[in-house]
Amino acid sequence: MRNRTSELGPVFGDWQDAADAYAVQLDALMRREPGAAEALARLSRRLAQCASEFRETGGELND
Repeated sequence: MRNRTSELGPVFGDWQDAADAYAVQLDALMRREPGAAEALARLSRRLAQCASEFRETGGELND
């Protein structure tokens, strides 16, 4: 987990954690590990939620 006291705030920290976990699960999917696809779907929803929360707090994203 990264330092959540960054100037971008805790929502960005949550997004960063989810993005890191997504990368790990993507590797797991490529190795055909059981449950990797479901984990990626869950993390994808979490990333979308974080992006929405980040925008609501005044952050800008380059989609």
